Amino acid sequence: MMNQAEIKALARVIDRLDYYQLLKLDPNANASQLRDAYHDARKRFHPDCFLGQTDDVRGAVDRIARRITEGYMVLRDRQRRAAYDSALSAGHLRLSHELEEEAKTEVQQARGTTPNGKRYLTLCEEEERRGALAKAIQQLKMAITFEPKNLAFRQKLDRLEQQWKAERKGSTPKI
Repeated sequence: MMNQAEIKALARVIDRLDYYQLLKLDPNANASQLRDAYHDARKRFHPDCFLGQTDDVRGAVDRIARRITEGYMVLRDRQRRAAYDSALSAGHLRLSHELEEEAKTEVQQARGTTPNGKRYLTLCEEEERRGALAKAIQQLKMAITFEPKNLAFRQKLDRLEQQWKAERKGSTPKI
C-alpha cells in the first residue's frame, strides 16, 4: 500500500499520465491483461481501504480511483480504445467526448457516409483482395461519384493507382 505522501503525489501528477501508464499496462495488452491490471489498480486504490485517512488523502484516492475506472472503461471497448490511441498519438492523455466523436467521424468517413459510397467501397475491397486492382479502382471511382468530398476515398484511390502502376511497370510485355 502506498503511503500518504505517495498518494498525494500521484493525485497531483495524474493529469500527466495516460491510461496505460496509470494502469501500468503495455499498449499492446490484451483484454485479460487489461482486466487484471484494472483489478490490481482498483484494489490498491479502493476508497473503502482509506476510510480512516484524512480528507485530503481520501479525496486524492477518490480522484485516482475515478481515473482508473475511466481508463478501464475506455480501454476495454475496442472502438473507444482505437479512438483513444489515435487521440494519444496526437498528445491527448484523456479521451473526451469531443475527441471520441471526432475519431468516430473519421472512421465513418473512411467507410463511407452514403449507402452507395459504402456499397462501392465494399466492392472495391473485394476486388482488391482478389488482386484485381484495375477493377478495385473502378469500384472506388464509383464510390467517389457518390461522395466526391470523401478524403479517405481519394487517398485510397491514390494508393491503389500507385500500386497498380508499380505492378504494371514490373510486368513484362508479352511477345
